[in-house]
Amino acid sequence: MKSLFIIVPFIFLIGCNSDSTTETNKDEVKYIIETKVNGPEECIGSEQYDAQNSVCFIECDTFEECEAKEAKLDEALDALENEYADIVTNITKFDSNNSVDDKEIQNAEAVYKIDANETFVLLSGSENSEHLKIKEWLSSISPNDFSDKYLSRLVLMPTHSDDSAAYVTLSSYGTDGSWDIFVNMQSLRDGGEKEMVFTLIHEYTHILTLNDSQLDVSISPENCTNYHTGAEGCTDKNSYLNQFIQNFWIDLLASNPDAENYYDYYDQHPTEFVRDYAATSPIEDIAESFALFVFKTDRSQNTVADKKVDFFYSYPELVEIRTTIRGSLKKLVRDTI
Repeated sequence: MKSLFIIVPFIFLIGCNSDSTTETNKDEVKYIIETKVNGPEECIGSEQYDAQNSVCFIECDTFEECEAKEAKLDEALDALENEYADIVTNITKFDSNNSVDDKEIQNAEAVYKIDANETFVLLSGSENSEHLKIKEWLSSISPNDFSDKYLSRLVLMPTHSDDSAAYVTLSSYGTDGSWDIFVNMQSLRDGGEKEMVFTLIHEYTHILTLNDSQLDVSISPENCTNYHTGAEGCTDKNSYLNQFIQNFWIDLLASNPDAENYYDYYDQHPTEFVRDYAATSPIEDIAESFALFVFKTDRSQNTVADKKVDFFYSYPELVEIRTTIRGSLKKLVRDTI
């Protein structure tokens, strides 16, 4: 897992050195809270810009003052849980039969190959500050070793025909089992940063739960004794998705295995899902539940939906990913301090 002090963006407490030589007066204060940024235009409110270290920062007179501001950031981050369902409206249902659209590749604002250590190599188009944000958010969500193995290309489209903010599909460009991530840049411009980050977390979860370490593509639906997703294959017994299904979906699938969605069931049992879209399928349910796992801090288990969110705490590697993502999301709420 990459260090929280390296991935961008992350806010943390740090003491200033007395021999600071930045273009600001950072050395005059004892404590600061700083945020890694691409340039001074990303500083907000009373933040100052440190050109030498490429950070925006605010000053604290005491360590306790900085601690209090950090606590306020945590509270604002927790509040994102309540915003998720309202903000994320442009999600495309995962389709195993999705294929790469060559026209979208040709018309993309920028296409990146994702090399080792999350090195983004520009294959076509040109880069701007909005593209840098997408790259940074994706890097902060996905661990380096996971990205190296499973992320092939990042395709930044000017728009998309069905207004989807982003979607993922198996790649025909990289190694077998790698994925392409398509991002609708107009959605970022219209819906804002929060919607895009939320959507990237949702789409990342599809790759996390449907990659070839979790499924076996060689097993046909007829020979699969667990859940079969379609193009990705048969879920392994101990895969995240199969265990999620065994805990929460086994009876529902048995009673209606061919349903296109389960919205009617949701209408009768709304407390079993984190929101209505989660009732589309187990694949969407686990993605939506993981997104709330990132934001939700209350571990009470009063409903089935609560238990779905708590499910991920059984996996230390997912808890570590959650911690990393929450660190990066603090940039979105730092206007609260």
